[in-house]
Amino acid sequence: MGKVRSVSLGFFGITTLLVMWQVMAVLNARSSPETARFVPGLGAIYASAVDMLTKVSFWEDLAYTNARVLGGFISAVILALPITLLLVHSRVLDLCLGPVFDFVRYIPVPALVPLSIIWVGIGETQKVTVLFIGTFFQLLVMATDAARRVPSYHLESALTLGLSRSDLVLSVTLPAAGPQIYDACRVCVGLTWSYVLVAELVASERGIGYGIIRAQRFLQTDQIIVSMIVLGLVGLAYDRLFVVARPIWFPWDEGK
Repeated sequence: MGKVRSVSLGFFGITTLLVMWQVMAVLNARSSPETARFVPGLGAIYASAVDMLTKVSFWEDLAYTNARVLGGFISAVILALPITLLLVHSRVLDLCLGPVFDFVRYIPVPALVPLSIIWVGIGETQKVTVLFIGTFFQLLVMATDAARRVPSYHLESALTLGLSRSDLVLSVTLPAAGPQIYDACRVCVGLTWSYVLVAELVASERGIGYGIIRAQRFLQTDQIIVSMIVLGLVGLAYDRLFVVARPIWFPWDEGK
C-alpha cells in the first residue's frame, strides 16, 4: 500500500506541474502573443519532442554528451580514490594538500574554462577536462570525509593484530568507508551532468549542451525544454543504476 501511495503522490505532483505549466503558457499567449514562444504549451513541447527524438542526430548528440560525462566522471573517480586513501593515512600529505584542494573546489568551474582551452585546446579533451575538474575536487572532499569517519578503534585493532599499512587500507578503510564513498560518487555523477552545458559551451559542434545553446540563439524554447527533460531522465537513470547496484557492491552495509 505504501508503494502505491508513493507512486500516486508522485504522479499527482507531476500532473500538477504540467497543468500549472499549461495554464501559464495559455495566460502568457493571451496577454502577450508575441512572446508566446517563450513559454510554449504542452502541445508545442510534445510536437518538438517527437521531431527531435525521431532524428538520428539527436541521439548522436546524446551519445557525445554521455561519453564526455563518463570520461570526466570516471577520470575523477580513478584519481580521487587513491588520493583520498593517501590523505587519510598520511598526516603530512593531508596538511600539505588538504588546503590546496579545499581552495580549488571553491573556484567556479566556468572560470576554469579559459585555462582549460589554453592548456589542452578546444577539442574533446578540453570538454572532458572541464567535467573532470568540476567533479574531482568535490568527490575528493566527500570521499575523504567518509574515510575519516571510520572509527579509530577499528584501525587500532587492526594494527594490534599486525596488519601493515597497505593491509589496513584494503581490509579496514575501504570496506568500512566504501559504502559512503560510493554514495559520494552517486552525488558527484549528478554534478558531472550539471556541468555539461559549461563543458559544451566553447567550440562544440555536437552534444546536447551545444543543442541547447543553439536553440537559445533562435529562441526555440520548446527544444530547450525537451533537451532539459532528456538530460534529467538520463541523469535519473544513472542515479537509479547506482541505487540498484549498491547492495550488490556492498552487501555488508545494513544502513541502506
